[in-house]
Amino acid sequence: MIKKIKQVNYKSFNNYNSSGLEFNRINILYGRNGQGKSSLVNFIKDNIENNNLDIFETSSNGF
Repeated sequence: MIKKIKQVNYKSFNNYNSSGLEFNRINILYGRNGQGKSSLVNFIKDNIENNNLDIFETSSNGF
């Protein structure tokens, strides 16, 4: 399970950098159209598919 995204460097996020994005077991993404909800999901999906997992802090206990 992804617990935290350490760094976001992705197309529409323009090198967004903070202390990270933290996640719980269940998360809700909401916002107006064009605010980056789908971009965040695509960022996570693309990095997992490309085995670029060093940007994620994960939990070893699964879901």
